[in-house]
Amino acid sequence: MTRMNKELADIMKEAYGPCGGFRCVCGQKGVLWNPKPEPEKTREMNIPRGFYGATGEKSDVKLVLVLAEPGKPDKEEWKYYNDKDLSDKILSDPDKLLEAHNNYVTFRNGGVFHENIRYIVKGCFGKNIEEVKNNIWITETVLCSVPGRSSTGPMTREVEDECGKRYLKKQYDLFKNAFWVAAGRKAERRLKLLEIPSRQYTYIYHPSCRPIYKIAAKKSWDDLAKVFKKWGNI
Repeated sequence: MTRMNKELADIMKEAYGPCGGFRCVCGQKGVLWNPKPEPEKTREMNIPRGFYGATGEKSDVKLVLVLAEPGKPDKEEWKYYNDKDLSDKILSDPDKLLEAHNNYVTFRNGGVFHENIRYIVKGCFGKNIEEVKNNIWITETVLCSVPGRSSTGPMTREVEDECGKRYLKKQYDLFKNAFWVAAGRKAERRLKLLEIPSRQYTYIYHPSCRPIYKIAAKKSWDDLAKVFKKWGNI
């Protein structure tokens, strides 16, 4: 397995304790630890997830791409965490679950979202995402999916605050010298709520924005690539 940066791993592995938020604010709002639901209830699976990268030194991370929260798990994700060779080992060890997730995510699962993530990263570095895994950190403002059937519904302010303070603010403190990007208005709003100065990040359209915004979205991603390359002297 490719190891995540140790300082970052120490921040993130709290999420797999399981996270203390499940026992207070988040649990009260219906966000629950549920790593192994019944097969017919795949989309009810929930563990903190949605992040990728930072497999080198802290100083290697040049680009931080911030999303809103992970969508509902698909059948492949459910099967991965319930694989007989993985589940018992990784679900009992936060370190192993953390690494299992970071290695599972490849943004190759198909669909517009994954394609556009890869497009954004390649635009910035001129290389495929796997080639710059140590130079990027892709994360979520909230690490759990929205409870209920919808994957795009609102998350309560209490959950946003709880997760942001537990994880995202610490990630910011670790990588504040990197180039930060808010992907979508929800991510942008949550960064503001954490009082992360707007001058510290750039806004782009979300990688899965509606087709009506396709032209504007692509322009925002291409503009990001130009600014990032100038910033990083790439």
